[in-house]
Amino acid sequence: MQSARISTNPAHACRRATTRPLMLALAAAMLLGTSAGCVRHKSYTSKPRLERGLILILPGIEGESLLNHSIADGLKDSGVPDAIDIYDWTGTRWFMIGNTMRYQRNLRQASLVAHRLREYQRTYPDRPIHLVGHSGGGGLAVMVLEQLPENKPITAAILLAPALSPSYNLAPALRRTEYGIYNFWSPADLAFLGIGTTAFGNMDRGHGPAAGAIGFRVPEGLGAEEVELYRDKLHQVRWRTDMLRGGHLSGHMSWANPLFVRDWLSKIVFAHEAGEKPRL
Repeated sequence: MQSARISTNPAHACRRATTRPLMLALAAAMLLGTSAGCVRHKSYTSKPRLERGLILILPGIEGESLLNHSIADGLKDSGVPDAIDIYDWTGTRWFMIGNTMRYQRNLRQASLVAHRLREYQRTYPDRPIHLVGHSGGGGLAVMVLEQLPENKPITAAILLAPALSPSYNLAPALRRTEYGIYNFWSPADLAFLGIGTTAFGNMDRGHGPAAGAIGFRVPEGLGAEEVELYRDKLHQVRWRTDMLRGGHLSGHMSWANPLFVRDWLSKIVFAHEAGEKPRL
């Protein structure tokens, strides 16, 4: 009987080491995507809430799912008085990676969201508006900001593990916020935002590790005014061990843990509504 041949080629070992976590991550995303069809749309949009403010949640490529419902629940449980809603911008649940790749479609979806925010501003002027985007939804949130008028900024955008290239120029988006963009990132998020975005691309069509895994950096060639925007309005929050108390284990899905959302993201909303900058 012949013995099984074992490859000693280090390239083969490296390929296996990188493929396995990616396949596990995709399997987890598929599970969320298939379960999403069993989840009813969740929103907290009564008139009294709408009169206080709006928080719009943009899901990842899995679409509306238990993950973004957990974000909505965490915000509600914190006592945030604003309306909280989820907008599913995705197009398919069965080929979720395609939701990242459809750049022109995503731009059209961003335009629809921007229109919705402008309509809210007309109906409820001077109310706070927060965009919360997870993973691919973080990339879409930036696209939404870019389509808003500069003279009608929203309060802020909160990006949770955004699938966007680290050198993407955020200056146009930053101009369309009062308090800026908050980027929550974790170096442990390597399966989705390291291997996955290198293989399939980020929301801006760039390939490589995403800003949700390594943070944003100031692009080369920006003018002084744009560099100042980064300094004043880009707030980067790296995962740290005290987030464990909120059930955040440093991975891609943990940003949606309702305890983490209640203890961390609500600080941002409450601080802004008090006219202050949050301490994170």
